[in-house]
Amino acid sequence: MCVLHALKEAYQRLTTYTTQTLSMGFGLLWAVFIWMLLLAVGNGFHNGVSEVFAKYGAKTITIRGGSSAGVHHAIPAAMAVNLSQSFHTIQHSSPILQCKHPVRYATQKVTAPILGCAPCYALLAHLPIQEGRFFTPRDAGVGNNICILGINMKEKLFGHASALGQYIFLGDIGLQVVGVLDTLEASLYGESNAILLPHSLCKALFPQRSHYVDAIRLTLVPTAREAVVEKQLRAYFARHLHFDVNDTQALELFSITKHADKFHKLFNNIAIFNTIIGICLLITGMVGMGNMMLVTIQERRNEMAIRNVLGSRSIDIMAMIVCEVVMVTLVAGIIGFGAGFTLIQLFNKWVVPLCKTYYLSTLTFPLEYMLGGLGLIIATSCLAGMLPAMRAVQIKPIEALGNK
Repeated sequence: MCVLHALKEAYQRLTTYTTQTLSMGFGLLWAVFIWMLLLAVGNGFHNGVSEVFAKYGAKTITIRGGSSAGVHHAIPAAMAVNLSQSFHTIQHSSPILQCKHPVRYATQKVTAPILGCAPCYALLAHLPIQEGRFFTPRDAGVGNNICILGINMKEKLFGHASALGQYIFLGDIGLQVVGVLDTLEASLYGESNAILLPHSLCKALFPQRSHYVDAIRLTLVPTAREAVVEKQLRAYFARHLHFDVNDTQALELFSITKHADKFHKLFNNIAIFNTIIGICLLITGMVGMGNMMLVTIQERRNEMAIRNVLGSRSIDIMAMIVCEVVMVTLVAGIIGFGAGFTLIQLFNKWVVPLCKTYYLSTLTFPLEYMLGGLGLIIATSCLAGMLPAMRAVQIKPIEALGNK
C-alpha cells in the first residue's frame, strides 16, 4: 500500500508540474538517444566491412612472388596450375594473369585491364553475374574466344545497351561477351573495371607472359588450419624457387581472414568505447536529475513540513521522492529507446541503401543492450533519488513553516 500510494502521489506531482518534469527527463532521454545512435552506426560500419570480407570467402589466401636480395621470385605457371594437387587442404585455386591492352567495340576504344583466371574464380571471389554466365571448365579446355566484362567496362563500351553475345576486339581477335559482372565494389583485382578471360586463352593471347603467373588465389577446406597451411605453402615455394623459407620478402601471402580479424577487433573496441561513452552520458543525465530534485526539494520545504505535521512517515516521503525519479527516468528511457529505434529503422530503409559504397550496412542495436540500459537507468535513478529523499525527511516542520 505504501508503494502504491507513493506512486499515485508521484504521478499526480509529475502531471501537475509538466514543464519541470519534461526538463528533468529530457537530459536522460537525449543521452539514451545519442547512445543508441553511436552504437548502431558503429555496428552498421562493422556489418558493412564484414560483408565485404565475406565476399572474398572464408580462409582465402592470395600468393604473389616477391623480391629478396635483388632477385624477383616469379611463380611458374606449371606450379600455379598444379598447386591444388600438391595440397589436399586447398579447396579451390585459380592462377591469375594481369596485363593491359587496347580493346574496341564499334567506335569505342579503351585500354582495359585484362584478367586471366580459372573457371572457379567466380566462386573464389564471390562475383555476382548481372547477365549471362561465367567460364566453365569446357570453355577453358576447348579454348573458346570468350570474355566477361566488369560492369564499369561494359558501360564504357556498350553504355546502356546489352553486351551479351556481342564481340569486342583485342587487336584483330574477336572475343564474344558471355557474361557481365554485377559488382561496383572495390576489390583486390578491380574486376568491375576489367575484362576477364579464361586462363588458357589469356596465355594463348599473350604468349610472352605464359610461363609465369602474377598471383594465385585459393580457398582452403573448412577444416584446414590456416596458419599451418601458410607455413606449408611458404616451405613448398621456398624449396622450388630456391629462397630461404624465413625470408618473408621472397613470397607474399595475403590472408583475408587475418585482415578481417584486425578489423573485427577494431570495431569491437569502438563498440566498447561507445558503450563507455553511453554509460557516462546516462550517469551524467542521472546526476543532473538528482541535482534538479535537490533544488525541487528545497522549493517544496513547506509541502514536506505539512506532510510531516499531518502524520506522513519518513519512509512515505522517501518513497514518494524515489518514485518520482524512477517514473521520470523510466518514461524518459522508454521514449529515448523508442525514438532511437525508430530513427534506426528509418536510416536502414532510406539512408543505408545510399551509403553502400562507404561500407555502411544495416544499423543494429542489440536487444540485450536495450534491456541493460533500462536496468542501468532504473538502478541509477534509485541511487539518484536517495539523496533528495534523505534531504526531504531531514526538513523540520517548525523551521520550514517558521521561515515562510
